Amino acid sequence: MHGRSCVPRRTVRSNRAQQVPSRQGLAWRARRNSDLPVTVATIAIRILDVTDRPNPLDGAPDFWLLDRSTVVLMHYAEDGTQTGRELHEGDPAPFLEYQRVAVAESVPFREYVQRWPSSLTS
Repeated sequence: MHGRSCVPRRTVRSNRAQQVPSRQGLAWRARRNSDLPVTVATIAIRILDVTDRPNPLDGAPDFWLLDRSTVVLMHYAEDGTQTGRELHEGDPAPFLEYQRVAVAESVPFREYVQRWPSSLTS
């Protein structure tokens, strides 16, 4: 798998009433996944928090971009349960642009966590 890349994109909004638990769960899951002893592919987790600002990717579907050429569209229910996925047969160019915007507008996970250290580590 050397030289391959995988870029997931999933938009999640914080519910103000559940904001801290959501961030705690996110921190736990990312720390748990980053502690795996063997990693076939590395995923650089970045957070694009759209809680207090417009979403620069509003309208873009959730997707995985594999090797900058293969797009898998991800489908989710309102509660976040995955309901399916499908291989996108069209041009990957729009998804490359979504990726560019997502990286430019997001921050690395560790930087995001440091903004709320007490609520994420308790």
